[in-house]
Amino acid sequence: MLTRHVLWAPLLCRRTFATYLDSPQDVDAVALKYYIESSISMQDSMVTDLTTLPILLRFSLDRDLKMAYQMRFLLRNSLQTNPHSLISSIANIWPAFQCLGSKESSNFRFLEDSDEWWAEAIVEATALTKQQTVHFHLLEGHLLVDKQSIGRLPANYMTNDILKQLFGNQNLLAYPSGLPGMTYTLAVLPEGRQIHLGFHDKNIIVRALYDNNVLEFISGRVFGSPENFNLPASLMYNCVHWLDTHTGIIEIRQAPQIWKRKQSNWILDYHRRRAMRRTVILVDVS
Repeated sequence: MLTRHVLWAPLLCRRTFATYLDSPQDVDAVALKYYIESSISMQDSMVTDLTTLPILLRFSLDRDLKMAYQMRFLLRNSLQTNPHSLISSIANIWPAFQCLGSKESSNFRFLEDSDEWWAEAIVEATALTKQQTVHFHLLEGHLLVDKQSIGRLPANYMTNDILKQLFGNQNLLAYPSGLPGMTYTLAVLPEGRQIHLGFHDKNIIVRALYDNNVLEFISGRVFGSPENFNLPASLMYNCVHWLDTHTGIIEIRQAPQIWKRKQSNWILDYHRRRAMRRTVILVDVS
């Protein structure tokens, strides 16, 4: 029942664009964003077996696709005039795309031949991320990043204890990562942090990208066991350890405030063999 209501909302939004069927003017940039957002939401809400839907909803979907086909040239011209509407629309739906949307997109084009209704935008690489390609089906609303759709994480990620520690039982959606060496980017954006996931030697790697800094999750197990540990228990348990991949400094954050830096957090500088917290500095003299 909930799926039906979620599907009706974007479908009805798209239906309002029927007013453009007899209009000689292109769809303006703001309205075009609403069309793209509702189209993507419609596809995200679509069930696998359409025969399970009520006949009225199936009839409305069929009518909607016919309407979009009748408007195909108008929509195409409108998007060619306002190409940035594509990336900004995606960023409104998926928070993690806000980082992607802030990067420069270029080489916008429509594909050719049988793929002529697929729009393509290249999101340029940055100092930290690689180039990515976004595809959007103008009539049906399919969205692909590096030729993969946004979807649920594979089972080997969802059942991982580290992701359960960080996100609990959230239903995590992801798309291909633009961070070199990583596989997925989560669609959620905790405290503005873009979360990238990957595996190395069967161990999950979690990296948080924020303000051009990359932090990597460090398991508390690397600091020892309850019988033989290198840190006080208060800095091992109910904590999350983040390694700055550029400086090599580790910040220890107490749960549940694990995403933001605080002055009250302990900072471990392994290179200089010292720990810091506010005005307190501990030095290892051994």
